[in-house]
Amino acid sequence: FVIDREYYSKWYFKPFLDFFRVIPISIRGSKEALKGIAKALEDGDTVALFPEGHLTRNGHTAEFNKGFEIAVKDLKDAVIVPFYLRGLWEDSFSKANKKLQKNRLISVTFGKELPIDTKASKVKEEVLKLSVLSWKNYTSNLSSLQEEWSKGINSSFFVADSTGIKLNSTKYITSTFLFAKKLKKDIKDEQNIALILPNSVAGSLANMAVLSIGKSVANLNYSSGNNSLKYAMELADIKTVITSKKFLTKLKAKGFDIEESLEEKKVIYLEELKEEISKLETIGMFLTVLALPKFILKKLFIQKRDIKDSAVILFSSGSEGTPKGIELSHENILGNVKQINSVINPSKDDVILGTPPIFHSL
Repeated sequence: FVIDREYYSKWYFKPFLDFFRVIPISIRGSKEALKGIAKALEDGDTVALFPEGHLTRNGHTAEFNKGFEIAVKDLKDAVIVPFYLRGLWEDSFSKANKKLQKNRLISVTFGKELPIDTKASKVKEEVLKLSVLSWKNYTSNLSSLQEEWSKGINSSFFVADSTGIKLNSTKYITSTFLFAKKLKKDIKDEQNIALILPNSVAGSLANMAVLSIGKSVANLNYSSGNNSLKYAMELADIKTVITSKKFLTKLKAKGFDIEESLEEKKVIYLEELKEEISKLETIGMFLTVLALPKFILKKLFIQKRDIKDSAVILFSSGSEGTPKGIELSHENILGNVKQINSVINPSKDDVILGTPPIFHSL
């Protein structure tokens, strides 16, 4: 391994590193190191080096330095094997601000051999291709959206909206499971369920409740007009719409009268659903969420889905005549979530502000 001389020079590392025949390198002493790389390769050894020359400071792959090109310029009987490491960002030795992730899945993805005279820019290009393969492999081994979400049960997260509603983790999960239980009997024979709801705690709860019972959600663009709404629901074979009487009244006041598009559909109003839930049921579910381990709650209230199944159906606004439906799988969404987390490196004190309508949350 080629390593920074700063680490190699530490007396408590040096004997260990000498045993493994590492090649120390620094800006001032790079010539000797490059000779050492060439000699090791000539002797038939494998040399591992990181052309960036430093640990990433933001989770991204940095520019590849051209030093290795100089080291191998006279070699013939050697090849370059590109590889990509995934899962080390946020490790305690990384440059990440917060070290949050535990029990990470760390992987090394190897590429095909490249000629020894391959330029640094081309090697980086191949490494970036490997990063895509690595992430695809990682996300394909995750569970469904609702199963991954259930891992946060009894954690410290909470949700709030502009109306002043604020729920902690336990209350949010309690409400989600209660809504899911009530919805299950009404939509058991359907797969795609439409929602017409605002950016609110209620909108979040309804989405999570529908996903929890193994259904796919389609948040409809209420600004697109009745014809587009009808077409979208026909396209996605939607028979049931979950909405709010209060929200429909607000939409009508703003010039969006969509009642015509709902005439032939089964409409479930959140206000009525909430009235069906007794105080006794609420207390019982609250205590259940508090008392039972996560894996039991998962078995009781979370319906498994394949990672490749559709989780969300998005519709375009129909600017070209008719809306277009886009199916996002559980893998699509979780891939985005995991990648965004690795770049933003959020802490438990950070807040995510959702400003677009739910139907535009891509």
